[in-house]
Amino acid sequence: MNYNVLNREYMLSKSTGNYDEFIRFMRGNCMWVHIYLIMKNKFPNKENLINYYLDDLSLHLVMQDKDIISLDLNFENSFYSNSRGLIIRQHEYRGKGAASLNILENFLKQNHYVIVQTINEELPFSADFGLPHELSTYEPGHAILFIYFDNRYFYYVEDHEMLNNQKVLHERDIYKVEKTAVLDAIGHYLNCILVDADDIPQSVIDNVNLSILKQTVKSYYMSPRIEQRKIFYQGRGAIRKLIDICQAGYIKSSKRPSFNEHINIYLNNAFHVFRGSRYIYFQYLSSAFENGVLSYNANLLKLLHEEIKNWSFIWSIAEKAIRQDEKEQAVKFDNRFEKYLNVILRLEDQIMEELLLIVNRSLPFLHTPFFRRNDDCES
Repeated sequence: MNYNVLNREYMLSKSTGNYDEFIRFMRGNCMWVHIYLIMKNKFPNKENLINYYLDDLSLHLVMQDKDIISLDLNFENSFYSNSRGLIIRQHEYRGKGAASLNILENFLKQNHYVIVQTINEELPFSADFGLPHELSTYEPGHAILFIYFDNRYFYYVEDHEMLNNQKVLHERDIYKVEKTAVLDAIGHYLNCILVDADDIPQSVIDNVNLSILKQTVKSYYMSPRIEQRKIFYQGRGAIRKLIDICQAGYIKSSKRPSFNEHINIYLNNAFHVFRGSRYIYFQYLSSAFENGVLSYNANLLKLLHEEIKNWSFIWSIAEKAIRQDEKEQAVKFDNRFEKYLNVILRLEDQIMEELLLIVNRSLPFLHTPFFRRNDDCES
């Protein structure tokens, strides 16, 4: 086990104390953040880490009986596919009790950074500590990066906004917790996620990413589909449905009661992730243009930059809405968001048209474009 991991740079810069740009945009997705932190520390020679993050990042909305079931990104080509050389292994344990401490320690002894999912409601330092939960049906969510242990403590990296006032700071964004304090959580449930990387030729990665761009455009224009009374909206259809919901001024979920109580927190996190997804596209395309992988398109970068700004506006509105609605004890998703969602719909339409041109131009061996837009997605 390497003690130097406590001296490395994670979320916060050693020199400025600020988040680096990638973390600033990615903070809405803990898994994105932790994989980035592992890659930059474990594989510092890997160039352009953004290559691993490009995905079909279309908006994805699921409704049932006018209730929202989920609001997220599509993730058709996730990290777990290993198509670009990123290897992610999960080791899941339930009901191991005190043995869970040894399991986590053994992974750390092997010089792994360990992304840990456990019962956050039983972690004394978590912002979720003490919230109601059901062990028999528990589904893991937020993840924490564990990096080291000694005789008394585990050391972990976490966003300070995910912690309560019981946290114990070691240094910068590295915190420590007594091993016995996490036993109730990891003794019931422990999922250890390990990250490694293969050497994959850049040409292979470029081809995978081109196929992802193709899928992204296709997903954007997909019509809603119905399965078992659930309606699945993607891309353009998802944005239009969100606008409809804004106009109605109310959103709820009888399937997930906690969603009703914290609706704007969920939305705030979703909007943060959406903004981060467009940052990923901007960074990837900038690099692909610079390296000659794709034909340069200044208008596309301009549109993405404008969309990132509008997601930032929506995110700031959501943060204010959380505070306002908490005071009023109300749950609202109303026309505060509608103006910017309409702007985003316009920008996404233009962005996808430009992406379509780039993708078709990058496939000269096809006699016809691989895909033509389908306006039925508006239904």
